[in-house]
Amino acid sequence: MQLEFHQLDRRWEHLRVRHPSRQRRLLASLADSGQQTPIVVVAAEGQADRYVVIDGYKRIAALEQLGRDTVEAVVWPMSEAAAVLLDRSLRLSEHETALEVGWLLAELEQRFGYNLDELARRFDRSVSWVSRRLALVGGFAASNPTAGARGQDPGAGGVEVSGAGGTPKPGGLPTDGGDLRPASLRYA
Repeated sequence: MQLEFHQLDRRWEHLRVRHPSRQRRLLASLADSGQQTPIVVVAAEGQADRYVVIDGYKRIAALEQLGRDTVEAVVWPMSEAAAVLLDRSLRLSEHETALEVGWLLAELEQRFGYNLDELARRFDRSVSWVSRRLALVGGFAASNPTAGARGQDPGAGGVEVSGAGGTPKPGGLPTDGGDLRPASLRYA
């Protein structure tokens, strides 16, 4: 839904750290590609047509700098407290590894026909970043497209890709975000 800035209650904004270089990149991205991700709001209790912003403060600021009057928003159907706690838990959840991101990118490319440029724009990353992650999973997808979803190395006869804590199993890859390059390339 489209919301005008005057409809937004920004009471949680003071909890966000400002990163000028990230804000400049976001501003450039919004100027070039428009808003790709909606902000998250909840209905303000007891106030018609007012919404409390849960996530998206940096996007709002950048859109205001660009002279826009509205922002694309999604309304979470829950209380403000529940939304703030959910947002926090999502932010603190375990980060995906490069391999997991590669699997997601490959799925989006295959299922929805997104090209590299579209994926880069939607992830707010470079085409090179997308290409590198897709290259990580290229061998998985070609030999057994469902093995990665099960955490298995398709070329290892069903051997798990990693053990506890991301420790590589024989023939597997680390899934803790560790260095996936062969040892001979790590220190070159």
